[in-house]
Amino acid sequence: MSFVEVLGWAAALTVMGISLPQLALLLRTRDTAGLALPTWIINLGTYIGWLSHGIKLGQWPMAIPNVWGLGCTIGILLVLVRVRNLNPIKVLAPGVLLGAAMVGLDYFVASWAFGIMAMVPGCISMGRQGWELTRAPDVSGVSTASWVWQVATQALWMVWGLLVVDWGTIISTFFSVIVAGIVLVLLVARARGWVPAYLAQTFNQPGDATLAA
Repeated sequence: MSFVEVLGWAAALTVMGISLPQLALLLRTRDTAGLALPTWIINLGTYIGWLSHGIKLGQWPMAIPNVWGLGCTIGILLVLVRVRNLNPIKVLAPGVLLGAAMVGLDYFVASWAFGIMAMVPGCISMGRQGWELTRAPDVSGVSTASWVWQVATQALWMVWGLLVVDWGTIISTFFSVIVAGIVLVLLVARARGWVPAYLAQTFNQPGDATLAA
């Protein structure tokens, strides 16, 4: 087995770890505080797109873990639907449509077009979670472990993409690892007690306000 294949399977294992901690936390606590629904709707579409991209390239280390990630993401969305009393069709349909658009670009345009299509919603989904971390009073429903895995996954796939020269993977992961890193920093900061100034004022916690940027 070549180094590239080993790296691909290592990245595959990290993909399988992204959604599982979040799903496990939701199933255990039913606590969705601070969890951004748009993030997981977009994740549904990107998992569909990356699953198809892996099949197209004949890269099973890319395709197989995205089946796992897709299943976990559907599970997370269904928990959100139940806890927040949402319409399941309205929650799932946008993600499926996004996935179909990504597949279409990959097969009928070019890999670089797929990479851009994967990068934009992927960064938006992660950015949306980051935004939620700056405005939600409670973020106890967000799994830190999921975001550690997210950063590791994007970094490994970026290196893999550079080695095999797959521009779809390179373009998407380069920007995604940056945004995921920012989200992880925000999440760790919130877990350690940092509160944005405007939230601290709302809570009447002057002590927290002095810590806010």
